[in-house]
Amino acid sequence: MKPIFTLDYAEFCCAESLSDHFRPKAGYCVSIPISRQHKGFDLLLTRSSNSASRTITFQIKGSKYYPQGKKGKYSFESRFNNFVVGEVDFVILHTLYPEENNKANKVWGSLFLIFSAKEMQTLLSKARTKKAGNPETLFGIGFNTPDKIFTTRGFKISESITSHLLLQRIKNIEDALKRRD
Repeated sequence: MKPIFTLDYAEFCCAESLSDHFRPKAGYCVSIPISRQHKGFDLLLTRSSNSASRTITFQIKGSKYYPQGKKGKYSFESRFNNFVVGEVDFVILHTLYPEENNKANKVWGSLFLIFSAKEMQTLLSKARTKKAGNPETLFGIGFNTPDKIFTTRGFKISESITSHLLLQRIKNIEDALKRRD
């Protein structure tokens, strides 16, 4: 029997992107559990310096985009299942969307939104059904360009969550690693 290792595509994209921003030369290492049945975190980011290591954990949720056509407010919308935030430091919402759309060539872009566990719990608690106000089973994000992101399905009022884009959260991740001293 040959051992086979598989990795969810959203987890792969997140690991690759984090590795691009947190380089091994600076003492960072992105790690993943090898067991698919592992509960809790989906990847780790470790920083080693002066014989000390600090680690933070991430939970990854992925979604495809749903084209909205001419009637939609946003060109792209992604929907995520509501979930329970595990014992992690951060949650990453990942979605793929077509950056260029022509018949000969599609180029896909990745969108990463990073929330602390507490921020994600707060966001999920706001996702409610329109009529009864019960917890929503799905919640959505929408965007026309990948630099302005808004809440959609499940939220009474659409609010900007642009501040949670990966590039704007790098400092938060670095600070979380420093707090582990």
